[in-house]
Amino acid sequence: MTTNEIAQAVNKDVTTVQRWIKRLNGKMQSMDGKMQSSTSTYPADFDLDETIEIVRIGLGVNAAEMFRMNAESSPVPQKQNETILMMKEMLSAMPGMIASAVVMAMQQSKPVHYEQQQLDYTPTHLTLLAYSNNNGLGLTDADKRSAGMMLKGICVSRGLDIRQVPDERWGKVNSYPIPILDEYFTP
Repeated sequence: MTTNEIAQAVNKDVTTVQRWIKRLNGKMQSMDGKMQSSTSTYPADFDLDETIEIVRIGLGVNAAEMFRMNAESSPVPQKQNETILMMKEMLSAMPGMIASAVVMAMQQSKPVHYEQQQLDYTPTHLTLLAYSNNNGLGLTDADKRSAGMMLKGICVSRGLDIRQVPDERWGKVNSYPIPILDEYFTP
């Protein structure tokens, strides 16, 4: 297929398809020797495998597989216009097909409620900054530093776990068990 025919088949403009070819060219320095650099001219005709790869780069694996199945089911070259029309119909129906497939998969499998799991998460440890913000304590850096030393001593003496948490400002900060934080900050 030519670049124009590919563009027509996937219902995109020629410059978009040319961009896909350049992107593919960047991944593979040559496509059977037809493309030597990103500034080369486009070959007059791409074979089926090359066309499929171009569609995969631009529209993804599912569209490329649909394109391949449709092209292989249309062996006669004069049916090319019919193939192009069928591809347009299939590509325009693709969002609905994907949505239907997702709904079917959700109905057939046990749903995983990742967002719900995050909402139901109850932390066991907090940093001093998080605890201060949650309880409106308004601790200064000096307050947090001295409280951190005291909390570390309490946790070590009781054999409790102190966790390290990544922090943009300090690199890592300690995270203490919430009951210990409650005990320390309760007057």
